Amino acid sequence: MSDAPTIDRGPEGHAPQDGTRTQAFFQWVHDKIWVIVIGMAVLTLVAAPLAASRSQDDPNFDPSGEIYDTLELVDDQFESGSPLAASTFIVEARDGDALTRDTLLEFQQNSAELRADTELSANLAVQFQPGLGEEVDGIFSLADKVDEVLPGGLEAASDADVKLALAEILGEDAVGSPLRGTLSQLATSRTGNVAGVETVIWTAPAISATLVYDLTELGGRDIEGNVGTETEEYLREVQSVLQGDQDSFQAFGVAIDPELTSGELLAASSPFILLSVVGIMLLVGALLRSYWAAAVVAAGLAMTMIWYAAVLTALGFEGGMLLGFIGPISVIAFGVDFFIHASGRTREHQVEGHSRADSYTRGLGAVFPALVLAVASSAAAFISNAVSGIEAIVQFGIGTAIALVIGFAILGIVTPRVLLAVEETVG
Repeated sequence: MSDAPTIDRGPEGHAPQDGTRTQAFFQWVHDKIWVIVIGMAVLTLVAAPLAASRSQDDPNFDPSGEIYDTLELVDDQFESGSPLAASTFIVEARDGDALTRDTLLEFQQNSAELRADTELSANLAVQFQPGLGEEVDGIFSLADKVDEVLPGGLEAASDADVKLALAEILGEDAVGSPLRGTLSQLATSRTGNVAGVETVIWTAPAISATLVYDLTELGGRDIEGNVGTETEEYLREVQSVLQGDQDSFQAFGVAIDPELTSGELLAASSPFILLSVVGIMLLVGALLRSYWAAAVVAAGLAMTMIWYAAVLTALGFEGGMLLGFIGPISVIAFGVDFFIHASGRTREHQVEGHSRADSYTRGLGAVFPALVLAVASSAAAFISNAVSGIEAIVQFGIGTAIALVIGFAILGIVTPRVLLAVEETVG
């Protein structure tokens, strides 16, 4: 005769009816699981189009306050209707001095090649520069000015000719003195002898060039005054021409392609994110010793992501980096944690010999307070960002908190019961 304790499974294999609301709720979930799953699947199909239409633009990262409100007002009142825009390119010498004949000549030739390119030059703009007292044809740099003042141009000049010309152009009262602003902050000047002439010798590790272009055929600006990816692609093509062979220098544009770069970085990281999700699925399957667990949690995560995106769209929240990238990572981490804890507790009761119905209601009833505390504290931590006053941070805090609640409901409550149902059906 065995002395093992007898397990009270209640009538018809159900959990003991202890009268608690928690037990009653999980008993209801157990009994109505397929009705719940069908209802959630219908809601997911309804939410999918809304999720797909979610904006991927970044919300405003500027803080609120009188200064920023005034700045926004100034931008609105003095917004220019001009289609012209300007970008800066840095020319950094390989030998440490960009003010040499070879460096200036190579960049000047590349600038001339840009102006001669019929496709790219179509968007270049001719603009009068008051500081120089002359018109600038699309791209202008110190190299163009030096080429202009030398009798035979940079092609026929020597290094000594270039240094003498620079002393004349960059003189205190010279017409080209505004071009000092295009020199690197590490630029230096000293009195010395060049080809027998006492003069000021200028050296600089880098210079800048300004590109002026017309946005009319490049998509213009959006409502916030930002250019689009079409303009960024154009600027990349311009950069490629200005770089040329880069024998004596390295050239690069300053913040000419933030949107394209951001998209490329996200695309490059996507395979690693996918691999991490696959790794999580394998971990879940190994911990619960069931490949059905991996499949079920994958379906639960997919449903959670669709609901998450749909709710954000309904609230009018932007996507961007925070809610479109960091938010889902948080949801995956917390959601899988909820599933592992809930399913792990049901597994413990199964090992002890309880039925599936008994294991689910007992297991979830036991772990439910801890999971509620975890989701509440985590959601509160995210919501605390709402006091920042910065639109992007406020949306991130509220959106991620909502996502945690959704993940808890799907992965912490429903999905563990689905796993039991699947295992009971297919083994």
